[in-house]
Amino acid sequence: MKMKRLTIAIAMIGAGAVIHAQAAETVNKVERVEVTGSSIKRIVKEGALPVQQVSKEEIVRSGATNVAELLQNIPAMQGFTVAAAAVGGNSRGASAASLHDIGTQYTLVLLNGRRLAPQSDGSDVDLNAIPMSAIERVEILTDGASAIYGSDAIAGVINFILKKNAQGGTVEASLTKPQESGGGSWNVSASYGYGNLDEDGFNVLASYRHDEQTQLKATDRSFANSGTIFVNHKGSDYRFQKSSPSSVPANATIQFIKIKDPVTGKDVPKYDPVTFNPYYMANKSCPQFTVPTPGETCGFDFPSTLEIAPEFKRDSFFGSGRLKINDNFQLFSELAL
Repeated sequence: MKMKRLTIAIAMIGAGAVIHAQAAETVNKVERVEVTGSSIKRIVKEGALPVQQVSKEEIVRSGATNVAELLQNIPAMQGFTVAAAAVGGNSRGASAASLHDIGTQYTLVLLNGRRLAPQSDGSDVDLNAIPMSAIERVEILTDGASAIYGSDAIAGVINFILKKNAQGGTVEASLTKPQESGGGSWNVSASYGYGNLDEDGFNVLASYRHDEQTQLKATDRSFANSGTIFVNHKGSDYRFQKSSPSSVPANATIQFIKIKDPVTGKDVPKYDPVTFNPYYMANKSCPQFTVPTPGETCGFDFPSTLEIAPEFKRDSFFGSGRLKINDNFQLFSELAL
């Protein structure tokens, strides 16, 4: 009886050792990665903050031609400054990200985990300056990370991870040509990597992109060439008009007041203000960029003077070099223009 108990105990110890060895082997197979939003290396299952990762394959499948188009497809990107926002503004055709529409100044943009310099006097980073062909993957932290990065990460963090050991070159180009005049655009980009970190001990990567777009004015399209729209409904004609009373030449308004007649001494009745346009009264028409408005006046047809898409030219360059010291240390240098 004592021999049987001893045999069972030894068997249980052996089974426990096998289970422990299998568990240890499983743990060792789990790859440790750096997760955007934490300064501590941890496995994916340990991540407490919601991080979305867009891989290189997903970037190719998206069909996006630039970084702005890629980020616009992310559901959490509920506020986004597009290039067309330059119309009537001062964004210079830049594109900026805003997670959850909290504000572009509260969405931090990183390149390989480091801050990018803003392209204006504010804190916005122009996404068009990031080379699409050099991106390995994108990590989007869709929750606040101000405790780690500061107040500019209240909405979240977008981290662009660039290729670190790329070999060979790629050339991409696209052309957009509308059927009507105006609004055409084209771009060309090229990247080339040389050297292998594991075999040669170094790697150099250079990426260049050129973008051009022609101006698209409101007058180039019939649906936007005027703020006056005529509609016929059930045999009746209607006119929708969006114009400004501040026209050139200007409208004039005369206000009559109550005065005494010098002969009779009686008060002259007060009349309502009268508004008219001297140019219209003399020519029976309104000048360019203005439309007739009720009462022989002219209104400034400001929608006809706007741009649907602004004209711009952009060049961006990114270069990086890496030198392997040993298995644990590398020297690197990066340049973005």
